[in-house]
Amino acid sequence: GLTNTQRRTTIENDEFRKVVYSLTSHPIFEKVLSPAQRKKDLDRDMIRQTLMLISTDKEHDYTSFRNADINNFITLYQENIDMSKIDTLKTALDNLDKNFEELKINSTSIPMIFFASYRVMKDKKSFAKLAVKIKEFIKTYDTNEEYKQYCTQGTGASVNVRGRLDYWRSIVREL
Repeated sequence: GLTNTQRRTTIENDEFRKVVYSLTSHPIFEKVLSPAQRKKDLDRDMIRQTLMLISTDKEHDYTSFRNADINNFITLYQENIDMSKIDTLKTALDNLDKNFEELKINSTSIPMIFFASYRVMKDKKSFAKLAVKIKEFIKTYDTNEEYKQYCTQGTGASVNVRGRLDYWRSIVREL
């Protein structure tokens, strides 16, 4: 049978499917996912989740990565895709690709790193400084209890997604 991730493709309209495809074909995914993870279409959900984080603001909270919430987001978002945000995200992925030979970290952190990269581009901050922070984050991950409390079971629950998001938001703020 199809996974939830694969089933989601059936609710996406053509435009949204094209956006997801154009982003998942970015070379950065060669550095963040194994071939087995790519076969499971994890890259598609990482992009969907990144778009959810980018779209979260005071009025809209898309910080639950539970199955139904991702599906609801797709249904809402695909009616009004902001291509300027997609272009900014592409530039952010380009910068990640340029700055990292590999980006091996647990998959729940990838949308967060994509989000932080997007924010740095959007806010015209130093990508080089963010790259240093990401390298530090990867090196110290195993002892980072503050962050890892949001990466145990229920990683899709809003409280955990928001915890990870706030962690990265504060990194970006301090750059």
